[in-house]
Amino acid sequence: MYGSMRDTGVGMLPDRLPMINSLPGRILLIVVLVSSAGLWFWVVQRLLREEPAIPARAVPPVSWPAWLPCIAFPLGIVLTMLLQPLLEGAIAGSPLRPVQASCWARLLVTVALLGLPRLAGPWRAVDFGLDSPGIPRGLLIDIGLGLAVALAAFPFVGLVHYWLMSDGWYTTQGAHPLLELLRGNASFEAQFWVLLGAAVLAPLYEELLYRVLLQGTWSAHAPPWIAITGTALLFSAAHFRPGQPDGIPLFPFALLLGLLYDRRRSYCGIVAAHALYNTLNIILALGDPA
Repeated sequence: MYGSMRDTGVGMLPDRLPMINSLPGRILLIVVLVSSAGLWFWVVQRLLREEPAIPARAVPPVSWPAWLPCIAFPLGIVLTMLLQPLLEGAIAGSPLRPVQASCWARLLVTVALLGLPRLAGPWRAVDFGLDSPGIPRGLLIDIGLGLAVALAAFPFVGLVHYWLMSDGWYTTQGAHPLLELLRGNASFEAQFWVLLGAAVLAPLYEELLYRVLLQGTWSAHAPPWIAITGTALLFSAAHFRPGQPDGIPLFPFALLLGLLYDRRRSYCGIVAAHALYNTLNIILALGDPA
């Protein structure tokens, strides 16, 4: 009924202009666009003063070796694909079992991936950006920068998505499976599981897999632009669905996520950006009654 729940990540773009007939939606969209414009004005001012767009945090290279992401990346993908149908079969009698199984699978795989660096040596907080001086102040700065990145990227992703739709790139009709689930089941339980999956577990899982383990390792052995671009390409490719090339409009957001991680090395920051982006997409897409 709900299609595949394997892609519960960032690729949940609205299937039409969001909330076009809803006054609250228009207000929210205006707030997001104005906030994004203000953020880009601030970025331009910093660049004109020859200051970096994102303040950097001095961190050493990650401690794990280059072979770690070679194990982590396929392991994370394959484990998720194997666990989800097994868990779905074990959850009986619930119409929400696809999204529930997806949540549990991502939670279990995230925990496994967090422990994977132990194979290469001691687990270091600095490798995950959890050593900021002045915590919680440092943590709040990273989260704030993450939220700013999500707001800054939102209009660009939306414009590219709308252009691709207008140009006929989207050949398959229908929204993301999670959006279809919520439109067919507006219960509190459904809202809880969808938000948990899209705004919490998907960011934790995907950012750990792509930015922390993959980009973090590449950054220690290659120029930053190669690590950022290569990770963004893989991240975008993972969000293609048949007839719905969501990975193309998501590429600018993936680049900004990579830039944020390169400058701050903060797992919390990129998770915050991913979570806000997914949440905005859910609110805007569901608010359109058409």
